[in-house]
Amino acid sequence: MSQRKRPRGREPWSEKNIRRQYDDPEPMSVAFADPPYPNQAERHYGDHEDFAGEVDHAELVDRLMAYDGWALCTGAMMLPEVAALCPKGVRVLVWRKDVMFKPGVSVGFSWEPVLIYGGRRRHRHATILADSMYCAPVFEKFGTKSIGIKPYPYCAWVFEALGARDGDTLDDLFPGSGAVGRAWRQWITSPSLPIFEPADTSNQTEVA
Repeated sequence: MSQRKRPRGREPWSEKNIRRQYDDPEPMSVAFADPPYPNQAERHYGDHEDFAGEVDHAELVDRLMAYDGWALCTGAMMLPEVAALCPKGVRVLVWRKDVMFKPGVSVGFSWEPVLIYGGRRRHRHATILADSMYCAPVFEKFGTKSIGIKPYPYCAWVFEALGARDGDTLDDLFPGSGAVGRAWRQWITSPSLPIFEPADTSNQTEVA
């Protein structure tokens, strides 16, 4: 883990700072935290071999602040509670998915938030990345009892939102099935990293 005095992304917004960080070859440390959501640990993971009780999200956020950038997954109903523990500057991104119908639930769950902090700023000519995305959830178990496995498109979207690139390191703090680690190895070694490719601006109109 690098020993930066403060996480990336906290310096004043300026073209100079964006360009310096965008081109900065110094490796970045990234954390991906997909813990049991608040008050859901016993229900979903009580019989898992790695079960260690309810996650202390305040302690988890403090732990995440040691990294240059991080992503924290949670549920829609838990978002206010978790977001209140996060530092100023955290951003909420939205994963849209198929509606999950459950007995007794009249309003279906069709999205989940992921909180993003730090990372590399994107250059103004980089391909624009939306703050929401759709992909179907994963129902495979990969031979484990894990649930809530994040699909590859979701993971790649989060990695890009953090500005990660080859040479950076990722700590998956709640590995579960290992899907995030597999997604990182696939994404970081891909021949093309769209986040760092200049966008075609020839047909765009600049807005004052």
